[in-house]
Amino acid sequence: MSSIHSWCERSPPGMQEKMKFLVSIVVLLTLSQSLAEKVRFDNHKLYRLIPKDEKSLIALKELQDVELSGYDFWSYVKAVGVPVDIMVSPHLVKELQNMVETLGIDSEVLMENVQEQIDNEGLRPQSRAGTFDWTSYHTYDEYNTFLQNVVSDYPSIATLFQAGESYEGRAILGVKLSYSSANEDNAIFVESGIHAREWITGAVSTYILNELLTSSDPAVRNLAESYDWYFVPIFNPDGFVYTHTNVSTF
Repeated sequence: MSSIHSWCERSPPGMQEKMKFLVSIVVLLTLSQSLAEKVRFDNHKLYRLIPKDEKSLIALKELQDVELSGYDFWSYVKAVGVPVDIMVSPHLVKELQNMVETLGIDSEVLMENVQEQIDNEGLRPQSRAGTFDWTSYHTYDEYNTFLQNVVSDYPSIATLFQAGESYEGRAILGVKLSYSSANEDNAIFVESGIHAREWITGAVSTYILNELLTSSDPAVRNLAESYDWYFVPIFNPDGFVYTHTNVSTF
């Protein structure tokens, strides 16, 4: 960037501002293009570390607080003996290994290549059109279709509602289940997908929703019919879509 700046400065005086403006446009276009490209994590490793004493716990907390590019904490550093999962860039693997050995931290490599896992997930068969299952992950649009189908299949029980709109203009949809008007003052709110990369949470909340509608278990039926239920599976649609199109671990 400094070489571009000096190049502009060497231009004729009347052209310098125009040149700087053009360079700024090019830089912005380049950045927007790179942001639109899906980020890959080739050869990034996922480590599970277990701090054994206060010294190693403090070291991990300091590493987490620094927020260095290349260390992505998938779980928070909490206490001695509690596992911490960290995704590590290839160029920092040796550095982390040295720290682990020096402090005597128990370590395990959970994934040798995170990108391989992401690619394998992408190769899983998609659900048939019009179906929704809990054996694969779904997109934002598929979740919305599922909610709409629930309302269509159970019109006397389920009601579609919009909890709001995201920054990028996506609807934050939810479904209300109500078996009796007597439950008006007894409601349970279930939301998921606030942390965009935690795809499993949307699966859990929609699975619960489905069980409340279809299960014949007396305990489940009692729960379903004793409360009004509000479900919002994707509370952060912008982030959720971003994890599907750009950075899966965002």
